Amino acid sequence: MTTKIEYVAEIKTWFDRVNGNSYFSARIYDLNNDLVAVVPFQYGYGTHPDFVAINAIQNYEGIHEVSNSTFQRTKIITHDYGLKRDCMRWGEAPEYFTGEVRISASSTVIVGAVQ
Repeated sequence: MTTKIEYVAEIKTWFDRVNGNSYFSARIYDLNNDLVAVVPFQYGYGTHPDFVAINAIQNYEGIHEVSNSTFQRTKIITHDYGLKRDCMRWGEAPEYFTGEVRISASSTVIVGAVQ
């Protein structure tokens, strides 16, 4: 039995060639194409952006434990190494999105609703 996809996490990454660091930002949508959460531009590489996106979904749902079911219900799309300006803009919340900033030990996430 397959698990139904409920969320789409779109992650944009940027690699700083001068210092050798990777950065990312993300937006998470539900299946109605409504914006659920925005992950601001921040440092991270490897699978860290995926875990931050899953953390944002769990914050949105009010779940405070790590669950494999959230990974199974999420389609993660990663755009690797674009321009810095595009990655930074992707991490800014649009004007129509109202949300609250939630800070955890691993990341800062803006979770909220569309007006």
